[in-house]
Amino acid sequence: MLHLLLLILKIAGIILAIILGILIVLLCIVLFVPVCYQVSGKTDGTEKGTKVRCKVTWLFSLLELKILYGNKSSVFSARIGWKRIKGGERSDEEKGKTDEVCRKVHEEAHEEEEMDTHLETEKETDAPDTQPEPEDFEELEADEKNPYAYPEDSPPHEEKRSDNIEKNNRIAKKIQKAGEKISSFFQKIKCTIKAICDKINLFSEKKEKLIDFLEDELHRKAFGTGKKALIRLLRGLCPGKGRIFLRYGLGDPALTGTSLAGLAVVYPFLPGEIQIVPEFEEKMFEGKADIHGRLYLIHLLTFALRLLVSKAVRQTYKDVRKFISEF
Repeated sequence: MLHLLLLILKIAGIILAIILGILIVLLCIVLFVPVCYQVSGKTDGTEKGTKVRCKVTWLFSLLELKILYGNKSSVFSARIGWKRIKGGERSDEEKGKTDEVCRKVHEEAHEEEEMDTHLETEKETDAPDTQPEPEDFEELEADEKNPYAYPEDSPPHEEKRSDNIEKNNRIAKKIQKAGEKISSFFQKIKCTIKAICDKINLFSEKKEKLIDFLEDELHRKAFGTGKKALIRLLRGLCPGKGRIFLRYGLGDPALTGTSLAGLAVVYPFLPGEIQIVPEFEEKMFEGKADIHGRLYLIHLLTFALRLLVSKAVRQTYKDVRKFISEF
């Protein structure tokens, strides 16, 4: 009996070890197998001349996503295992062609309907006219004798007077509505100005609290921890390879030089080969780019763990929520 019980425990332990090993392997695959991406494109400064190609793969291309944009249209294709999904959006030219075909078909159908109605009217006109009965002749004679006669119930002067009264009432209602809209508009402006003034007064009252909150030693320590973790995350997410060629001009030499000085600050931190050619005399923009990179989920996990482990970050998060609710 004891031998049988030990055998059952041994089998259960082997099954649990296998399940645990599978879970560890899956976790390692998710954390350490990178998501590879590739972005390439070129442009001549126009929307029609801009082309972009983006490809994202994971787990040896078992999961794949491709996006192509060019000639004002976009196409995408995805693959999950051995199954592919395709889709996209037509360009404006293709939409114009299909709309033109639909319009021609609609015009032809409308012409056919007009021809059918024309034939029906011709048949009706060819049919013999019915002669009026004697009673109809009497009514026609009565109408011919008094062509300008008015009904006894509604004389012309009373009708004109009622029409003028209705017009005056309509004009008065329109003027009243316009006055109400103008007064409500000015009332809204007054309420908005009052709300802005109240917020400014409230902010000036809590300005000292905000300064004290930012200058607190615990909060400054939390901000420093978050800054370091963010820099490490960005280093891990930056692309490994890349080639960028940019030739641009803003039309104003001073403005072009100022923008080039701003790019020079970021230039040393960008990976890959980068070439920037400024044009000081003309306004233009063209370039090419080809960027490759990898994203590891372990970087996101370590970033989250660094923030969660820090006691200063957790306390600062609580203080921020409390400060926002009071503000």
